[in-house]
Amino acid sequence: MILYFCSKIIEENLTPNFERSDYFYPIVYPQKIFNNYSKKEVFFKTIRSYSKIDFTKVIFSIEFENDKNASEKEFADLVYSLWSPNKVELRFQRPSNLNDWKAETHYLKNKYGFNEPVLVAMNHDHPFVDYHPSAFNKIVDLVFDKDKSNLCKALYYSHAPEVINWLNGGKKKLNFTSLENGMYICSQNINWVDSIVVITFETLEIIWNSVKYSGDYIGRFDWVGVNFEKIKLDFFAYPREFFRHFDGYGHTTGVRLSSSLDLTMDLPFAYPSINNLQILIDFYYQLWLDNFVFSVEANLENNSHLLLSQKAIFIREIQKSIIQFENAYLDEDVDIGLLPLSQKHLVLMGLYNQIYYNGNQIYNQLNINAQLKSNWLKKPINQLIRLIAKIIIK
Repeated sequence: MILYFCSKIIEENLTPNFERSDYFYPIVYPQKIFNNYSKKEVFFKTIRSYSKIDFTKVIFSIEFENDKNASEKEFADLVYSLWSPNKVELRFQRPSNLNDWKAETHYLKNKYGFNEPVLVAMNHDHPFVDYHPSAFNKIVDLVFDKDKSNLCKALYYSHAPEVINWLNGGKKKLNFTSLENGMYICSQNINWVDSIVVITFETLEIIWNSVKYSGDYIGRFDWVGVNFEKIKLDFFAYPREFFRHFDGYGHTTGVRLSSSLDLTMDLPFAYPSINNLQILIDFYYQLWLDNFVFSVEANLENNSHLLLSQKAIFIREIQKSIIQFENAYLDEDVDIGLLPLSQKHLVLMGLYNQIYYNGNQIYNQLNINAQLKSNWLKKPINQLIRLIAKIIIK
């Protein structure tokens, strides 16, 4: 697998607070403790986390807006301290218009081949967080076959809470179906591609050639104002968090159950001692909160019309999420030798216990979130429909 990291480090916040109405709050990424991290600090932290993955080649097209010469030297020193020079291609210039992006992608395809998977990183702030790189490598190998064409395959690697929600029907335009190996696939014509995917350079060239954009400056292929000609892609996803958006997902939900990242913590995460069962359970419980609560929340809302109590829907979605979590985390960690099989059942029972012990608290946050998103007429109408349906059934 190749790393292709292309980003421009701009200290200005490109998503202005108090102006956008299509996010959950006008402050797009609210934090419990306000941390004025520089974009460069977050970027360097992200790059260090990527060094834990065994890439065959690392390609950087990076631009710094501030302190250009000093930043370039600092970054070059960092890169060559993490990877051997024969693996590195480093340029301090990033394409800025559509023609330049097409030309660079064509050059990379011709130089490095068209069938090897490429982790395309166009965001400076999606560090690798999974505590065992082999788990990610295994998933990449399941999708990308060395002996067959990998054209038009795309594996989501970040934004796990949103992606897991999609796997469970939370985004109707993406209809994922499960495969025997734990993967999910969505095969369809689509006119939008998120820039958080592992693809081949050949597929990347197809994506850029499908972009319709009239502006002069474009930072990535999912830039504001971009449209696509419809292209047929096979999207793959796995319900485990490999990379995480550094600022979290406050733009999509007001629920405050997820853990936060900061510059002082170890990234990727460290796996806890298996000698302390409660610490192990707490570790997995937080991973469940970080990645699966958003799906539970979305499906509570999507299924509010059903003739079921909120409690029944809530428990059903929790049960579904725990099955996915067990397969993607506990079983996978047993397979890679992190979690002893003898402890797996105890951890799973502890996880069930902790989730349901905190169930009322979790539901309370989800319910407050739902109330804030709904209009005043929606709930009474749903209640009236349920009452009429019950009367008809009787």
